[in-house]
Amino acid sequence: MKNEGEQVRDHLRNLKLHKSMGRDMVHSRVLRELEDEVVIYEKSWQSSEVRLGKGGKRGNITSILKG
Repeated sequence: MKNEGEQVRDHLRNLKLHKSMGRDMVHSRVLRELEDEVVIYEKSWQSSEVRLGKGGKRGNITSILKG
């Protein structure tokens, strides 16, 4: 079974580069070129944790509700 990072990479590799942008207004070529960053973002989103800098320090992600 593939982990989340491998699943994201598979989806990005299967994007059709000749198609136009979707609703998010991000071209598939940009997503493919930023594959590593997208995988890091996805892992951070799933774990609610971000690794900061080369030292691997951690930071937590929390929602801030605006009233």
